[in-house]
Amino acid sequence: MKKLYKLFNFEVTFTLRAVLLVCFALIAGQNLLLCISNRNYPPGRYIPFEKLIDISGTAIVFIICLVLILSVCVYSVLSNYSGSKSIYTLMTIPGSRGSIFVSKLLSGLTGMLLLLASQLISIFLGYLLFSTTFAVTETSGLIRFEEPVNGLFLAFVRSGFLRILYPLGVGSFICTAFMYLAVVTGVLYSVYCFLSKKFLYITAPAIQVILMVFILAGRLRAENPGGGGRLYIYSLILSVFTVYYIRQCLIWTKRSTILD
Repeated sequence: MKKLYKLFNFEVTFTLRAVLLVCFALIAGQNLLLCISNRNYPPGRYIPFEKLIDISGTAIVFIICLVLILSVCVYSVLSNYSGSKSIYTLMTIPGSRGSIFVSKLLSGLTGMLLLLASQLISIFLGYLLFSTTFAVTETSGLIRFEEPVNGLFLAFVRSGFLRILYPLGVGSFICTAFMYLAVVTGVLYSVYCFLSKKFLYITAPAIQVILMVFILAGRLRAENPGGGGRLYIYSLILSVFTVYYIRQCLIWTKRSTILD
């Protein structure tokens, strides 16, 4: 346990600066796009915030930042096996060798959580700065502007992008959680496959990507995103992928297969 704690602290310290930079870029980039999109409409014209999110391209910024976070995870692994090969130093620390992989997995999940937290901050900030008002004409002929009631909550309900990231139902929440796990573990597994020259093993992540595209397409089309037993089936399949990735990476790490 001590080895895992030390390695986790090392991994977080090693990747934290890059992760925070990506998170800052996410907030700044998305709100810049929201500002540009908001200026394209005349003052006084009401635009639902979920529509502003869709047309501004905030989802594209999130995908780019997600790729960058996963790239940081990849770099944290590759850096141990190149140059001075610090993996040998890490393996001399008393304790299980499996802690090396577990620490990288926990570090990757921490980066993912920080990205999701930053995305939440970005949405709240964007709503405060760029949510539009609507004009109300009173009987006296005066026009006043009012904020929409529950506009932010409705954005989380209506926006497919936000429903995927922050699901409202139990089934969709479990499915999304396993998607996050499967993505991080799948990326680490693919890197370990590359390092150990087991290229045929990369078939599993390829199948997982196809499955996740199918799941995302289905959830974006769904009228009731929180319902349906299929989400639990998808979660079970993704959990099988996740457990397989973790088990295989632990075996390779303990047996030093990657060093051969």
